[in-house]
Amino acid sequence: MEAPELQLTSLGISSAQRDLGESSPFSSLRNLSSLHLGNPQFSTIRQGNFEGIEFLDKLWIDGGNLSQYEPGSLKLIKKINHMIINVRSINIFSAIVMDILHSVTWLEVRKIAFSIPAEMQLFRVMSSSFAKKISFKQTLLTDATVPEIVSILEDMPQLVEVEMIDCRLLGTGRWQTHIKANQSHTLRVLTIEKLSIEEFYLFTDLHAVQGLLSLLTKVTVENTKVFLVPCRLSQQLLSLEYLDLSANLLGDQSLEHSACQGGWPSLQTLNLSQNSLSDLEMTVKSLSHLRNLILLDISQNNFGDIPDVCEWPQTLKHLNLSSTQIPKLTTCIPPTLEVLDVSANNLKEFGLQLPFLKELYLAKNQLKALPGAAPVPNLVAMSIRRNKLNGFSREEFESFRKMELLDASDNNSEWCKYELDFSHFRLFDENNDAAILVLLEPIQSKAIPKRFCKLRKIMNTKTYLEWPLEEEQQEMFWFNLKIALKS
Repeated sequence: MEAPELQLTSLGISSAQRDLGESSPFSSLRNLSSLHLGNPQFSTIRQGNFEGIEFLDKLWIDGGNLSQYEPGSLKLIKKINHMIINVRSINIFSAIVMDILHSVTWLEVRKIAFSIPAEMQLFRVMSSSFAKKISFKQTLLTDATVPEIVSILEDMPQLVEVEMIDCRLLGTGRWQTHIKANQSHTLRVLTIEKLSIEEFYLFTDLHAVQGLLSLLTKVTVENTKVFLVPCRLSQQLLSLEYLDLSANLLGDQSLEHSACQGGWPSLQTLNLSQNSLSDLEMTVKSLSHLRNLILLDISQNNFGDIPDVCEWPQTLKHLNLSSTQIPKLTTCIPPTLEVLDVSANNLKEFGLQLPFLKELYLAKNQLKALPGAAPVPNLVAMSIRRNKLNGFSREEFESFRKMELLDASDNNSEWCKYELDFSHFRLFDENNDAAILVLLEPIQSKAIPKRFCKLRKIMNTKTYLEWPLEEEQQEMFWFNLKIALKS
């Protein structure tokens, strides 16, 4: 009788062993999908070590002291969706990349110093890689090596996305050599998070790379001390649809320059949360020419009082103004909105006429009563937790029920499914079970999908309220609801 095939799908080797032996320890693991190799003593990878593995979802070689790699060792693996390489030796890195040119979809490079120009020729092998995504994490770059890295990335034939997270740049963007690269016809997504530039205030206007940006559709530059985007650079971003500049240092004046006329002409989504914006009228005026803007996030800025009239992009449908110190909403808010988030402010009331609004987020304010239903006739979702509501009247309940805000009478329907998702998310978000279930029709706990574990727990262990169809019993319902709210 043959031995049963092992069904392991994930394996980590992190003991004190220096190598994997002369043969493959994985030959019987036909279902292996994730493999993590590494420890402080791990030093050698040999041919045959990966025999028996043809496909891996994730391969992580954590070899800070890896000193010997036999060429061809990884060629046996036909496809690797995500590979993480953490080695110090430039020669070892180059040899590994040579073996995975056609097999890796996403290559992640960690803790390598791209600091010596003479070594950059060894990285040139990457230009032949068919990877679609390249990530650099905790790597070191310099003004002397950046031009070569950019040139290598631009030459990769199928590269779509470049990501840099928690990296460090020594320099000010004044490249010592000219960037020799043709514009990539495949690169569309650029993500930079927590890039440390010690002398960021001396950084240049990046004119050397302006010609390489016109095809990018999604750019994120987050938590990198950006205080200005040069106008000429913005005007080169002709295809840009998504821009995230959150957690930076943009102010009202610098935003006006960054979003200059002709800049970001195709932009649909803009995230400017957690910057240094303080004048809402000036902020929206700077963005008013963006004719395709649909979603704007300017949360976690310090706006305070807002004017009565603002000049918004006419296409705007989603607006996030949460945590912006707003004491009162005015007709500055655009009537075109479908989603409005004004949570975590100082609002005491909400009475805006927003005829197209579908979602309204009012959590963490000072509201004492529910908003009126008439000004928001198309509302289908509202969050109003953590306010100062003392309860709500039967008329208020009925008005929102008619709008199907609380209606699940069409029986676990698309709206009911959304309501369960939304309620369950809030339970986890608050990390407590303090929810009162109000059922508009009888429902058994087993009818709630198993993934809604907290809702099922409440149904099984706590009392819930059912809306009675008989009018004479409805007064008792309201009495019981008030008691439940007070408890």
